[in-house]
Amino acid sequence: MAYCTPDDLKELGYTWDDTADLAYITAICETASQTVDTYCKQSFTAKTSYNDTGLVRVKCGMFKYFPKKLTITNIESVSFLPIAGYQVPFEITYPSFMNDKGYIMAFTLAPDGQYYVKATYDFGFAVGSFPTDLVKATMLACAPLLDDYFLSQDSNVSMVKSIKQGELTIVREDTHSMPQNALNILNGGNDGLGYVRVRATS
Repeated sequence: MAYCTPDDLKELGYTWDDTADLAYITAICETASQTVDTYCKQSFTAKTSYNDTGLVRVKCGMFKYFPKKLTITNIESVSFLPIAGYQVPFEITYPSFMNDKGYIMAFTLAPDGQYYVKATYDFGFAVGSFPTDLVKATMLACAPLLDDYFLSQDSNVSMVKSIKQGELTIVREDTHSMPQNALNILNGGNDGLGYVRVRATS
């Protein structure tokens, strides 16, 4: 699901023919959103009952689990996985996502040691409720793709590095990398926490 819409892109000053161009502009929104996911190493589209597994270290009845997704909205359950067919006879209680730390904290009576756990949680944002700064970053990520699209429409060529006509020179942006202003938002948005999963998962 795209994090921005064609209408959002009009804020950047782009105009187009809805009949001829809208399908391409919509595809550009999708492509830019996938680029954001790749850079951030996670998806922001809402999903429920997502299963995540990993290794934790229990110490003094507490552990921290680093999930693969960092926009957790609800934790359904966290439980121990069997070890060599043996079910760990302890429960995991009071799991809570620490948003500012990027981990799920929980408690257990299991002895100190390492265990595999499964976390089931909901994450992401519903369509129409993506954070404003995430939408803005995606819009900016669309810009080089839009420029390339309209340049190829006007000049009837694509993938050229630059076009010169008289005193006018147009240099094509690299469509394989996001603009720095988009990266700045993804790294520093989300109330300063950023949107990039930089911590290794459990």
